[in-house]
Amino acid sequence: MRKGFILIILTFFASLLVACGGTSKEVPVTVEVPVTVVVTKETVKEVPVTVEITKEIVKEVTVIVTATPVPTATPMSEAVQPTGDAFALNDLGEYESGGIKIIVRRIMCTDKETINKERDGAFDLISAFDNTPVICSMVYEVHNTTDITVNLYPDQGKIQINDEIVDLLNFFLASFGDDVSGEIPPGARLIGGQWFGVKRQKLEDITQMIWRFDGPSDANFNRLGLDFEIVLDVSDHRFDPLPDELKNP
Repeated sequence: MRKGFILIILTFFASLLVACGGTSKEVPVTVEVPVTVVVTKETVKEVPVTVEITKEIVKEVTVIVTATPVPTATPMSEAVQPTGDAFALNDLGEYESGGIKIIVRRIMCTDKETINKERDGAFDLISAFDNTPVICSMVYEVHNTTDITVNLYPDQGKIQINDEIVDLLNFFLASFGDDVSGEIPPGARLIGGQWFGVKRQKLEDITQMIWRFDGPSDANFNRLGLDFEIVLDVSDHRFDPLPDELKNP
């Protein structure tokens, strides 16, 4: 047993000497090392998407106004002074917008009962005058000082009297004189007027009227000026005589 052990040791040292004394040689060593690689894969996926499209649709609407023909007893411009309570004021100012001049020539207000009798019940023929104890008339001039045709609709405006709003469009059957609504030719001067009823105001309480209507526009309805807001002072309840040129406007 001992001899075998010595032989092994000697062999080991001999091998060691040979290795140390000989020429060294590089021996390639291959080592497997685990490496984790992150792989990104681009995937195209179809996803349903709901898209809401809003489209403005311009719709032309034709409005047909049905009116009952009014007999010849329709109230026209005031020819005589009412016998009851009334006031009338001339020349209440000139107002301008976009080349259009409005001259308010006259405002007259009276009680309905009296003037309706004087005109043979003419106001009973127009339903807009139902339940209107006070009736007023307004005469005005329209001047187009421009060189183009202008659209204007003063008879479709509204008049505010204290807290009451009077829609003039409701009284279009009581218009008189020139047609001052619609296309006004260049250089034209028109004189027209309109009767309207007042429901909630007493005659003595009418001291101011505010007349509002859209400003003028061209043939393509492009605005030419600001809207009209005409403030009329009618606090002086005198009765001015009707000028001759306004008796048959």
